[in-house]
Amino acid sequence: MGSENVGNSQIIIVITILVFVLIFTQTSSNKEWPNLTSKYIHNASNINEFLLKNIESYQPSHGYTPKKGLHIPEIYLNRQDTSCPLAQNEKGRIDKMPNLIAVGFGKCGTGSLSFLDCHSQIVFRFVEPAFSWLMYNAKKKKKPTTEQALAAYNLPKAHESEILVEKSPGYMNGKTDKMLKRYEAMKYFSPRVKILVLLCDPMHRLWSHLKMHGKEEYYLDFAEMANEKWMPAMQNFTYDERHNILDLPVFAADLKNIGKNSSEYMKKVLLMGLYYSRLSVLLKAFGKDRVLLLDGDNLISDPGEEFGLVEEFVGVDKELTFEFATRYPYPCLDEPVPMCLPSSKGTSHGSTKQPNSTLLFNFYQKEMQMLKSLLKTFPDYDPDSNRFQWLHKYDL
Repeated sequence: MGSENVGNSQIIIVITILVFVLIFTQTSSNKEWPNLTSKYIHNASNINEFLLKNIESYQPSHGYTPKKGLHIPEIYLNRQDTSCPLAQNEKGRIDKMPNLIAVGFGKCGTGSLSFLDCHSQIVFRFVEPAFSWLMYNAKKKKKPTTEQALAAYNLPKAHESEILVEKSPGYMNGKTDKMLKRYEAMKYFSPRVKILVLLCDPMHRLWSHLKMHGKEEYYLDFAEMANEKWMPAMQNFTYDERHNILDLPVFAADLKNIGKNSSEYMKKVLLMGLYYSRLSVLLKAFGKDRVLLLDGDNLISDPGEEFGLVEEFVGVDKELTFEFATRYPYPCLDEPVPMCLPSSKGTSHGSTKQPNSTLLFNFYQKEMQMLKSLLKTFPDYDPDSNRFQWLHKYDL
């Protein structure tokens, strides 16, 4: 009797294993993915949170190298330099210049671009290399070769046929002359590069920026400073092709007190939201046919529309689809790979705790009105679309 029970138990165990293998095989085959190095599908939120928390422990290279004594599960190392929870085979990949650069604006949803890395024809990483800062400074002394530039470029390898994407929101900061020189450096090293710009309500952007740095209590102080120090000069400014509001003397940086003077910090952060004037500089360098504007708010409410525009812009198949059930109201990627952004992403943008400020509204109003007029001149502008709805309030 006892041996019979043992035999039955063994049969049950074998059947259980066979059922598990069958289920696993069917589940794995549901996702088609070229050149897989692994069949594992991990929770990208956990992966990205892990990497973000330990980012200083890694060397910025083609694949992360942990510091001595830091234990990293092998699967993270196998993933190499990707944002997607699935890593593709690096065989045949090379160092190359980017095909698409996301230049800003910070806190308008640039973190969601990590979803692009799950596209079978796109390579992206969430680390911001700020390459054009480096190359601009290098060109002032001695023009580096393409090989030297690639050696300094903190990007993953990619196949020649793949779209390599860089993200550095800081490229849209600074005065007009430095911005232009930066964009010229981009064109010099990557003549056919295309540009991606994410836009959102500048008041929400400011709140999100301050909250990220634990300074949201100063939000209304920023409004008072803007009204007192800079609004008079802005009200007297006339927009035309020869002049840019960023070059007003009142906005000149006090280089001796940067990092020490609170008003200098306030000015720098506030000026990030002057989208029209910054885009004017960018368009002088690249033209409208090489620039795609995304709606950061619509990335949350209708990510399929925004990412569909990106896929069309860079000439790849439409693959990315999204769902909201996992992390409502924020979207997660559904196809081709399940993926959610880290839980820290999106929580401060457009928060209901953001105070109202008429002063900040007045500070940004003219720029947003000019931006709305500019949008209408882009070839992909659709007056019936729900994109850029946040601009309408500035018509008042």
